[in-house]
Amino acid sequence: MATVLHIEKGRPTGATGYGKHLDRTKNVTNADPERSKYNFHVEYDKGNNKIVATRTHYGKELQERIDDRIREGYTHTNGNGQARAIRKDAVKYIDIILSASNEEMTKVTKDGKLVNWAADSFRWCALEFGTDNIVDFSVHVDETTPHIHAVVVPITKDGRLCAKEVMGNRVHFQSMQESYWTSVTKQYGIERSEAGSIAQHEDVKKYYGRVKNSLSNYDFEAIKMDVPEFQVPEIPQPPRFGRDEWAEMQNKAIAECFDAAVDSAIKKTIKNAEKSTEAIISQNAKLMEENARLKKLDRGKDKTIRELQKQLDQEKQDQNQAARHHGRRL
Repeated sequence: MATVLHIEKGRPTGATGYGKHLDRTKNVTNADPERSKYNFHVEYDKGNNKIVATRTHYGKELQERIDDRIREGYTHTNGNGQARAIRKDAVKYIDIILSASNEEMTKVTKDGKLVNWAADSFRWCALEFGTDNIVDFSVHVDETTPHIHAVVVPITKDGRLCAKEVMGNRVHFQSMQESYWTSVTKQYGIERSEAGSIAQHEDVKKYYGRVKNSLSNYDFEAIKMDVPEFQVPEIPQPPRFGRDEWAEMQNKAIAECFDAAVDSAIKKTIKNAEKSTEAIISQNAKLMEENARLKKLDRGKDKTIRELQKQLDQEKQDQNQAARHHGRRL
């Protein structure tokens, strides 16, 4: 698995539950709650014309942000200039997952470039889908592999709500894959994804299931290195950071954390290997001792058998002699 660009339509029942998943205000099975506080999101600061990264909450729930964007951006009218009603089954948001393999994302983080990768990914999404249409851009570091969830309201340039047009067909999706790799992930040493390898309408549960299966089928080495704990030290945060300053501080903290975690994992692995070697040596000594005991027992058994055989032969010989003497008397 290399560059990951996954797109799917949002739930027709609304985004309330999904918003809680993104904000971690509900339990997420495969997320570490101790690391959830280090998640962050990226947004565009119109006042200062900057892309900023922050841990401050959006202030409104996801469903409310989606509704606000539709009220603001939806301007589709009929031939009489009257606003067209939005269909009840209309797709009001799409979910975009951006990431790469665990190995590649770990390297990006260790190199101190995670925040920069997130900001560049936001810029790409803004150009592809429109800055105002991005209502959530969450970066999760509390799961196995750092990744982005971008929630986009599919409003077209002429003010229509049309997920089909925004997402495009398979050809358009493949061009997005190429564009994202060329514009963003290539700069971070991440491999190009296989064209069309991630189906744009694939159900997210099936997607995660396929990723899980691909990992479970991977032939790991005999000695497994423990997965390092990913804990970013808390960074005091003013009300708002500029992108460069925030990225420099955050990247430094994350990189230091990864270096320490990997060093700790290596030491722990070596220590465990040494313990395993000692255990093997001890077990081998016990086996050799038991083998010697069995050999000694086997030699004793052979001696007993020989003595019994000798005694049996003597008894036969005595019986034969007795029989011959008895014959002579007759």
